[in-house]
Amino acid sequence: MDRQKVIDRMRKLCSAREYCKSDIRKKIAAIADDEVDGEEIIESLIKDKYLDETRYAKAFVNDKALLQGWGETKIRYALGAKKIDREIIGEALGTLDGEAVLDKMSSVLKNKYRTIKGTEEEKFAKLYRFAAGRGYSYENIKKIYDIIRTDKRD
Repeated sequence: MDRQKVIDRMRKLCSAREYCKSDIRKKIAAIADDEVDGEEIIESLIKDKYLDETRYAKAFVNDKALLQGWGETKIRYALGAKKIDREIIGEALGTLDGEAVLDKMSSVLKNKYRTIKGTEEEKFAKLYRFAAGRGYSYENIKKIYDIIRTDKRD
């Protein structure tokens, strides 16, 4: 595929949803001829505001934290794997509403807690492993677990 067709295809993709540079690099490599310079196309997309790493990171953080219930650690690693700059990741994570994140986390952990069998120690261990895999911090896991146990007694 020649350069202009690749640019047009990437513009169409970026118009439909947010992408990061590494995702676009992969897509360009999959469809472009060897003569096409992928970095030049990426710079063109950035210049024309089709591609923006900060905008992508903010959308990614909101989707993963508020819709899928991921914790900060898992989000940080996922964005790092996409080669997003650490400063951009920090900025994107800073835009999250802490209360909404805790509400989502509480909902996810309460639902999981209902399915866990065993003694209280076993339940906490299983819930902790689940929550740590989701990227939640120990402090937040403990806080939500204490709330769940208190609510259960009432």
